[in-house]
Amino acid sequence: MTEATPTPTARIKRIEVVGLFGLYDHVIDLNLEDRVTILHGPNGVGKTVLLQMIRALLTGQIGVLAQIPFKEFSVDFTSGDTVKVSASIESVLLPPGSRGRSRTRTTKHLMLTRGGEETATHLYYQERSSPAIGVFTSAGMGNAFIQRHAPQFPGVFWAGVEFDDFWAPGASPVRIHIVGAQRLSHRPQHDPESNESLEHAPGFPAVWDGAIDLQRRIATHLQKYGAITQELDQSFATRLIQRSEQSVPPQALKARMSAVEGQRAALQSNGVLDESSAKPFDVADLDALSQAQRDVLALVVEENETKLSVFTNLLIRITLLLRIVNSRLRNKTLRADHTAGLVVHDHRGKPLELRSLSSGEQQQIILVYDLLFRIEENTLVLIDEPELSLHVLWQKRFLPDLLEIVKVAGIEALVATHSPFIVGDRSDLMVALDAEIDHDEPLPT
Repeated sequence: MTEATPTPTARIKRIEVVGLFGLYDHVIDLNLEDRVTILHGPNGVGKTVLLQMIRALLTGQIGVLAQIPFKEFSVDFTSGDTVKVSASIESVLLPPGSRGRSRTRTTKHLMLTRGGEETATHLYYQERSSPAIGVFTSAGMGNAFIQRHAPQFPGVFWAGVEFDDFWAPGASPVRIHIVGAQRLSHRPQHDPESNESLEHAPGFPAVWDGAIDLQRRIATHLQKYGAITQELDQSFATRLIQRSEQSVPPQALKARMSAVEGQRAALQSNGVLDESSAKPFDVADLDALSQAQRDVLALVVEENETKLSVFTNLLIRITLLLRIVNSRLRNKTLRADHTAGLVVHDHRGKPLELRSLSSGEQQQIILVYDLLFRIEENTLVLIDEPELSLHVLWQKRFLPDLLEIVKVAGIEALVATHSPFIVGDRSDLMVALDAEIDHDEPLPT
């Protein structure tokens, strides 16, 4: 699900990190026009970590940034705003403990600035001999919080404020959505009034969840369609009498009638509307009608345009979903259906269970469906190593399909990959992360 849901006020245009792992400096200029940027590089240069840092910065996950070794991390927005995190580390030798062993305490200081002015400071304390756990408290929590939770974390010290305070509620300028590697199942939500543990509960197939979601979306659109139809039918006679527009020329009327019938046929073939037994009006017969009859027909066409416009955006997304997925399926066909949402048939037309598809096929349906239907516009989608679930042929198709999806859905994508097949011939969208070492000495961890 989307990690943050503010009203977007800007887009990210540049990401920069200095001293990542004490080794690498990376500068990433996002492709704002094509809305897709690909981070490409060998394992170990920080592709996945960069996605985690972006997510942490924009969703208030201070613990993530506290655990990652870096010197500076900054994000520039199209609004002209810049947010920077500067990290410094100090190690202090402590007196020997009760067992006579020497101890070292590491202090990590994170300073956040916006617009060149320091806006928040966070301190992260961790003893070398303790687990890598940090707890952060706001000033309002104070000693009461520490006294309540300190016994659970021996050797860990607390200071500073929660990172959430850096972004006022809803103030983060960009929505973030992370695409995880495991998408095949959803665990049931925990019922706080039940003592039953869900740790080993079976996951609900995510492909079923997508089918149910589409069925609900189609049902919602059909309700709107029905309400508009009823309203127009009840007022048809009045509007016909009051109609004062000039007559529509026969050729223009023919074109509009053909467009309406084409849209209705597309909705039927894509499973949104039932197949109609009524024979569509033959536009060739239009020439035999009187002007008064054509005027009535023009009003009917206008009404149908209004009613069918309810489905315009939905039809575009369903058509793209089916085209992309069916280009990958072998001897199977995926269809939308207003009663079941999504259905699949084998080459003989026999229905198949959605979960009987291979894991790779299900992954493709889930990923494409989520990108087209479940992510809000103006969201930055972080996709890590999509090649993990894709055959080489599917990897080659990934980017062209993604470019279509981001245009239709109004989203952006930042993709981390080491596959040359994902990049293909679009090296203009790629930012190569250099594996050359930029610093002689690594930062303390």
